[in-house]
Amino acid sequence: MLTKLLRVLQEVTVSSQISKQEADLADTKELDRPIYGAKAIGDEVGLQERQAYYRLEKGDLPAEKLGNTWVSTPRRLRGRLNTAAA
Repeated sequence: MLTKLLRVLQEVTVSSQISKQEADLADTKELDRPIYGAKAIGDEVGLQERQAYYRLEKGDLPAEKLGNTWVSTPRRLRGRLNTAAA
């Protein structure tokens, strides 16, 4: 009986580790998804569209222009904001 209980506990532990790895992978994908446009970038960092556009043009936010559209990722934006706050 004790052996069976230990086996079940091990299976639960392994299962929860796999779930955590899957969640970490999903978080990584979310951080690396592209964000297109000043409005979406502003939404990500808590700025209005015009404020975001001004900061993008000034170079305060990490992004590139793809044609006429600003593009960045949440990881890059958060990295810059964390650096600026420190």
